[in-house]
Amino acid sequence: MREAHWPDASLGCPQKGQVYAQELTAGYSIQLEVDGASHQVHVGSGRAVRCDREHASAPPRYFEVVAQVQSLARRALADRLKVDARDVKVVRVRPMTWPDASLGCPEPKQVYEKIETKGFFVELEHAGKSYVYHADPQRVVFCAR
Repeated sequence: MREAHWPDASLGCPQKGQVYAQELTAGYSIQLEVDGASHQVHVGSGRAVRCDREHASAPPRYFEVVAQVQSLARRALADRLKVDARDVKVVRVRPMTWPDASLGCPEPKQVYEKIETKGFFVELEHAGKSYVYHADPQRVVFCAR
């Protein structure tokens, strides 16, 4: 058994024709042996699904990007608040797509390229207060609610 995180509620085992909540989902990947046959089972969000290896989703690169985005956002908030980044908690990270390069947080009087931009909604917490950042793999932007 190993801890795992999937980019959506499919638990890394999407089924054709199904729609899944686009939210980082934590759980476990378990390898079971039954009568000499090996079975992959993913557990999370109160359910378990059998997942054949060829159907496992989310390439390892995705998880590297999520970890990078979390780290960038935690450091940005820590710098903003002048606190240690270890004191900033990641509450939620979920994939998002914005209609332009502003990442959904446009600055006044700023012009942004009208290109669909994939990235992440990142919710952080420090001292009981919630903060939101929008990010792509290279940058994070503070978004006041």
